[in-house]
Amino acid sequence: MDYLLDTNICIFHFRSRINLSDHFDPDQSRIMISEITLAELKFGVKNAVLLYQAKHAQTLEYFVQGVSIVPIRETLDIYAEEKVRLRRAGQPIDDFDLLIAATALTHQLTLVTNNTKHFARIEGLSIEDWTKPKT
Repeated sequence: MDYLLDTNICIFHFRSRINLSDHFDPDQSRIMISEITLAELKFGVKNAVLLYQAKHAQTLEYFVQGVSIVPIRETLDIYAEEKVRLRRAGQPIDDFDLLIAATALTHQLTLVTNNTKHFARIEGLSIEDWTKPKT
């Protein structure tokens, strides 16, 4: 099984609140992030207190070397369909989150997020929350 990490999971990892290697076997699965997640993480680096920007940039660069970055172009049709469906149902989701979910759907990846309630509205999306204790 391959995983797509939501931005919040990456942040949990950076803050040592979770250890990614506790949740997957690198011999049997891969972890990836969407280009959208990378954009959000880069924003976080630039938005950090100036004193910490270089450290955060280095942490992000090291992290990015260990994951695959999935482009979003192929996901845009699913994104548009889900955005229309959710809007008509009165349950819109932020565009960035919807693009991340569409990326997971397009590439048949399990989305790892702490925001399971939010993403559960996306039809057919496989979700795991690695911040919860294993049962």
